[in-house]
Amino acid sequence: MFALVHSLTLNGIEAVPVQVEVDVQNGLPCFELVGLPSASIREAKERVRSAIKNSGFEFPLQRITVNLAPADLRKEGSHLDLPIALGILLASRQVSALPGELFWIGELSLEGTIKGVPGVLPMIMALSRNFPRAKAIIPAANQAEASLVDYPSLMAQSLKDVVSFLDGELDLLKTEVANVSVLPGAYQEDFSDIKGQASAKRAIEVAVAGGHNILIL
Repeated sequence: MFALVHSLTLNGIEAVPVQVEVDVQNGLPCFELVGLPSASIREAKERVRSAIKNSGFEFPLQRITVNLAPADLRKEGSHLDLPIALGILLASRQVSALPGELFWIGELSLEGTIKGVPGVLPMIMALSRNFPRAKAIIPAANQAEASLVDYPSLMAQSLKDVVSFLDGELDLLKTEVANVSVLPGAYQEDFSDIKGQASAKRAIEVAVAGGHNILIL
């Protein structure tokens, strides 16, 4: 059976939507990940397998193929663990259909806990621009980042919580929008006050995002 789960990945400092396509068919048991996954994503196979079993669900002993679309974009990070696991549960009919348009973000521990991941802020910002009517399911550990954007984000602690939410047995907590003006390090001036200088601002953004030094002459 086929299942589709929405997520995102980072391309530089920009977040790009990713479709996690999962197909579970009869055949010799195997678990294939395609779509230019990085090493950390290929290792998701073992994290996802253990998380599903230790959360009380059945990992299907069938042929499992996971495609990360678009296939020509390299994906990095561990935040695709949750959508991959959810896709397997959907394709094996252990979970009902997803309600509405949801984007799933989170790394799974071997016991099924959802861990925080880097890059949540640019992902939520991209969703607010391009998918204003959708919702994001994020790790509870990333609440502070998500609260910086006025966007409907729901927080999950574990894979069990996610399944209970989909079955209508549990309501996930929603992030509250932070008062940016009182946050430590908040400034009255920012790049929006600078007219032009697009190349210089872009260079500074890239340097800051990667933790690099920059010298402007």
